[in-house]
Amino acid sequence: MRDVEALGTAAGFDLVRWRDPELPEGLQVLIAEAVASGVGWIADFPQVWHARPFLQAGEALFLARASGRPVAMAVISADPYAVAPLTGRLRYIYVGAEARSRGLLRVFVDAALDRAGSHWHRLRLHTDNPVAARLYESYGFRPSAYEDRSTHFLDLPRIFATEQERSINC
Repeated sequence: MRDVEALGTAAGFDLVRWRDPELPEGLQVLIAEAVASGVGWIADFPQVWHARPFLQAGEALFLARASGRPVAMAVISADPYAVAPLTGRLRYIYVGAEARSRGLLRVFVDAALDRAGSHWHRLRLHTDNPVAARLYESYGFRPSAYEDRSTHFLDLPRIFATEQERSINC
């Protein structure tokens, strides 16, 4: 049995946080669909995951599944391009053709923000999709003309200092 955390259902899909170091069966089919439709940036996801699965504090691989088969995915992780510590990144967000226009991007952003709030000071992302950009901006993400490898950022409110913050600030 794989290690997954059930998050409920949305738009008729099962939502999970994948917590197993081995990627789920069928994810490669979703990635191949993305690449075939011109979304080439997702092709390296399996190699990136196998090098370091996103299982640390503040990180997650979220999946929407139909009959156990991944139909959409999103990741929140440490931002590999950020200089500042405690910067997270929304990345590898893809909704397959059969799951589009059903609100899954919003579901993924909600889940990522829930996970991020207790860990990251800032979230960054990159998108070339104007519809997705408007959705991110509705959450308070701002366009980032001067952020390296990022089109949008969101500074997160801080309520409690984490152990990592205390060690950085001491």
